[in-house]
Amino acid sequence: MTDKKEFLTLIFVYSGEFAERVIRNLINDPSFCKSCGLYCDSCKYGVYSYVRNIRAAIELPKPSDLPAFIDKPEEYMPKSVPKSDLCVASGLHKDLLLELPTHIRKAGVKGLIVPIEDFNEVPPGLRK
Repeated sequence: MTDKKEFLTLIFVYSGEFAERVIRNLINDPSFCKSCGLYCDSCKYGVYSYVRNIRAAIELPKPSDLPAFIDKPEEYMPKSVPKSDLCVASGLHKDLLLELPTHIRKAGVKGLIVPIEDFNEVPPGLRK
C-alpha cells in the first residue's frame, strides 16, 4: 500500500461563462464569491481548493463566432490536451462537440461530461 493519494484530474474545454464559474468555484477563487457583500467573513477561503486537480482550461471560440456548419472541426480543436481522467465540456458549437470525444481520447482522457444547460445545444445522439 502506498501513502500517495490519487486525485481525479480534470480538463475543461469550454466556451462561455458557465464553465468559468464552475472552474472559479472549484479553485475557490477569492474574488468569485460575492454573496455576503460587505459582510463577508471569508468563510469558504482556505476550506477547499481543487486547483491541483485541474490540468487545463481550454477556451474555444463561441458558437456565435463560428459558421453554422463546420466541415473540419478538428481545425478548431486544441493543439495539445493533457492526459486526465475526465473532461468537462460546456457551451461548445455542436460540430466541435461531436469532434471532441475523438480528440480527447487520443490524449488519454478517460471520460467526458457535458452539462446540458440547453437541450438545443447538445445533439440528441450525444445526450446519453
